[in-house]
Amino acid sequence: MKPLKQRNNTLKLIRILALFCVVISNINAEALSKNKIYVKGTGGFVFYNKLKENRIAGIYAHERPKNSFSASLALGYDFCKYISAEILGRFSPLKYKSVFVATGTSSISTTKQNMNSYALFVNLYLKYPNMKRIVPYITLGPGFVHNQSKTIKGFNPSMATKLTSAPGKNINSFAWNVGAGIMLIGNRNFSVDMGYRYLSLGKIGCKTGAMYKNSPETNKVTAHEALLGLTYKFN
Repeated sequence: MKPLKQRNNTLKLIRILALFCVVISNINAEALSKNKIYVKGTGGFVFYNKLKENRIAGIYAHERPKNSFSASLALGYDFCKYISAEILGRFSPLKYKSVFVATGTSSISTTKQNMNSYALFVNLYLKYPNMKRIVPYITLGPGFVHNQSKTIKGFNPSMATKLTSAPGKNINSFAWNVGAGIMLIGNRNFSVDMGYRYLSLGKIGCKTGAMYKNSPETNKVTAHEALLGLTYKFN
């Protein structure tokens, strides 16, 4: 079952990369001269949603990821003044701390895990250029994400002892995003982008470890993101 799932995720990545190659192959001197091709660099502040409460081997886990940053780089094409499309690569880290309470006891332990998320999205932009310098837009698109989860480390503060660690697990999965914002047009080449994005970033988890018995932990990651970017159009 797992090899089939991995193969499906690989096929999704191949489709996204194939679309990227089609976009690249259509970039030519005429398109550049018409001011249609652009690159955009964006920084963001990420507000992660609380991870779903899991019940693992009779233990409840209350997980709270820390807010973090993101960085992304996009290559886009303006089909007309109302529609644009882009290939966007994105990176963001995630850190969370879990509080575990054993069922029927007062024993409390904590665990920590770090993750790096690498995503590739194909986004469509629908714009409403009703003003000369301000262009509102909405955006959405599917993507592929590779989440690298590091080793989960556990600690029991009441006993001042370390718990058995569980190795992290790298997970490839489908991702998607939707958002809205405004572009502030500076001149023919430069514009500033301010926006909001909701993200579904696949799953994080760990391999089977002694502290989890035979139930490896996995959890879906979703987030809200405030964005500020700079766009350069070629001419």
